[in-house]
Amino acid sequence: MSSSDHDHDNPKLPHDAVVEILKRLPAGSLLRFRGVCRSWRSTIDDPRFVALHLNHFALDASNRYLVCVERKRKAIPPSGEERKFLTSIADISHIAVGFGFGARSSDYKIVRIYPRWKNPRVEIYSLGTDSWRSLECEIPHIRGSRLAVFLNGNLHWFASEFGYPSFEGYKQIVSFDVSGEVFDKMTLPEEICCVFSVGLVSLAVLNDLLAVLISRLGAGGHHSVCSVWVMRDYGMPESWTNLYTFEVSGNMKRFDGFTLNGELLMEIYAGKQVSRNLITGHETNFQSSIGCDLVTVSDSLILL
Repeated sequence: MSSSDHDHDNPKLPHDAVVEILKRLPAGSLLRFRGVCRSWRSTIDDPRFVALHLNHFALDASNRYLVCVERKRKAIPPSGEERKFLTSIADISHIAVGFGFGARSSDYKIVRIYPRWKNPRVEIYSLGTDSWRSLECEIPHIRGSRLAVFLNGNLHWFASEFGYPSFEGYKQIVSFDVSGEVFDKMTLPEEICCVFSVGLVSLAVLNDLLAVLISRLGAGGHHSVCSVWVMRDYGMPESWTNLYTFEVSGNMKRFDGFTLNGELLMEIYAGKQVSRNLITGHETNFQSSIGCDLVTVSDSLILL
């Protein structure tokens, strides 16, 4: 049989078609398929394909999982600013922290923002270099709280328009482009701003939309009135929309984010943890491990 006959009986897919097929497969399958042939191994290992695969899976919420993080970790070296700032345990609550992946730089980064009376101090840790460095810039005062919310390649925190963090002054969200290392601001509607001094306010992601979760005590102090706002067009403050308002029995302690099917996880004082379907209003009690954090992860080929 001639070479031309053999090629006719075993036609090869164009490389572009192979890439389109492979990018739709889960990371576990792709790691096994690296052994199929040399060209597949080269394609799957290509940083451009890794970024393509990540972008494809990030668009589909069904590829995300809510996990409880306890055991696996990497020790991060201390920074110079950290040694100077952490003079007491009380100082820790004022530090704003964010963790995200920069697709353009193919690097994981940690961002720490230390409050100052005039200009906050910013430090960035790069996994690629395993080191810290300072970032000289001017930004509003960030509200030190839980980890920043990561969406569209940006980290997000609440920020103050005044000189030093003040609950009454939080009227905007500060975003940080992890790849470009640039800060930007988004304003918040007045309905959200007025809650900071009297209730609980938290950032989250719902169906690939930036969300603000609000809780305040209802009349009598025996229940909490909660609401969910989303920014329908990312970066457009006029698109903030109140999607849901509901009541919860007891005093809200914190919001833990959303599950795969869009249910809201909440913790009420006295250790009660609840999963609420925002459409039907049905609530289910659940219990996660003590001392763990719930985080949303997406299938990816990116290695730590």
